[in-house]
Amino acid sequence: MLDVNKDGLWEVTVPISADTIEYLFKVKSGGTFIQEQFLTVGTCTRTSGNAIYRYGILTSDSTFRMACFESCGQCAANLSLKGVTDFITPAGGSSGKAIYLIADSNISNLSIYGLGIANNGNGSNGQEYRFPNISVAKGSQILLTRDSAALATYMNTCWSNFTVVLIDTNGVVNQNGNDAVELFKVGEVIETFGDANQNGTGQPWEYTGSWAFKNNLGAWIYGGLNCTDSSATIFESDCIFPICNLIEVSSIQVAGEGNATAITQLGGALKMIATVLPTNAYNKNVTWSVNNAAIASINTDGILTAISNGTVVVKATAKDAGGVEGTASITISGQLVKVTAIVVNGEAGASTITQNGGTLKMLATVTPLDASNKEVNWSINDEDLATITNEGLLTALDNGTVIVKATAKDGSGAEGTASITITGQSNGLKNIQKTTINLFPNPIENMLYVQSDKVVSAYQIFSIQGKLITSGTVEYNQMDLSDLEAGVYILDLKINEGWIRQRVIKK
Repeated sequence: MLDVNKDGLWEVTVPISADTIEYLFKVKSGGTFIQEQFLTVGTCTRTSGNAIYRYGILTSDSTFRMACFESCGQCAANLSLKGVTDFITPAGGSSGKAIYLIADSNISNLSIYGLGIANNGNGSNGQEYRFPNISVAKGSQILLTRDSAALATYMNTCWSNFTVVLIDTNGVVNQNGNDAVELFKVGEVIETFGDANQNGTGQPWEYTGSWAFKNNLGAWIYGGLNCTDSSATIFESDCIFPICNLIEVSSIQVAGEGNATAITQLGGALKMIATVLPTNAYNKNVTWSVNNAAIASINTDGILTAISNGTVVVKATAKDAGGVEGTASITISGQLVKVTAIVVNGEAGASTITQNGGTLKMLATVTPLDASNKEVNWSINDEDLATITNEGLLTALDNGTVIVKATAKDGSGAEGTASITITGQSNGLKNIQKTTINLFPNPIENMLYVQSDKVVSAYQIFSIQGKLITSGTVEYNQMDLSDLEAGVYILDLKINEGWIRQRVIKK
């Protein structure tokens, strides 16, 4: 067998009639032939007598696939893909396109390897580029590029990482970010990046305007689409190429401006400072975050804004590949404490009104106990069944079940509800409630005047808690309330066959 084209593949053509043949390879070493010996049967061998031989079935002219000595498969690859780039450089054109490889062993003749670009998922184009006949040592970083000058400028100090730089003068390195790359050894594919039969656009392995890189664990990682756009060098991009030997952040110290450790002003803010070491780290930018967004918020500039009382841990995370973190605790006080929950009940646990026109004082229990504003707005789901005052006094109008809701006034959105069953009602009070009536002035000093389309004959005044304070008759549509103390009261007015309820304020 001869290696006529010096590609590392030894070949021979022999005339053999159609048949099933058995054969072995021999290698001459120092004048002695060494014959293959197979200890187990594989995909290309079978047992014949007491030995194991290669075999092939010939029905016509055939080409057997290459194989390594004493193996059914190829010899070790020794060269592997390490990266593919589609950088958007200031020079434009194809200057940012390159293929990066690494020699896994010493290679005496690199020309046994080649590359091919599978464009747009249209399948393999076969080997389109053959490496030159040079030797490379194990660990050599090999870069094949179209424009070494422009790419060297763009990669800046990273450029020195490449041991061997080869120029593709035939334009084979023309991959876009959606094209697969095939690595060949003596004419056969030994490794593929991407999928030769699939357009990479929208696929996990797309690298448009970016790069793909195989890490030391053999996994491909990616810079992010178009991450090199508008960058003068790789260091100014949003995706620094992994081989760039840069000084990463080793530590971060976080403190409030002026070494402040607290915010005491309502809604106050504090500028957080991140001291990054070493001072010559290539990327000293940080990402700010807090451990509890209910206590404080922080923006991208490190401005911490108080929301509620408590202690918050502020974190600064380095934006470089190391992701080093630094933290500081900031105590926040003097803030409004928001309501988180409300429980609604009738006074003394009551859940019914049985008296005609009866009332029930509703109570709202607010959590937490130190909420800054415990006031609530009262409402009901059916105003044909009952009315409710701003103080939570529920008055029955008709039989049924009404849902009473208390909503926090502090803007937290917290609310609570309770169901109250109403029985024993007549339609009189419900109908009277729809009567047109005006009270003036309200708030009052002494005399209260009533304007109504019906006759008002009597009145009763209750405290907000429902206790009867005084009562009397209404003469000439007016009432003397000068004896009342200043405060808020419930006024019941008798109109024809029923009573109507209003709220009055005494100065």
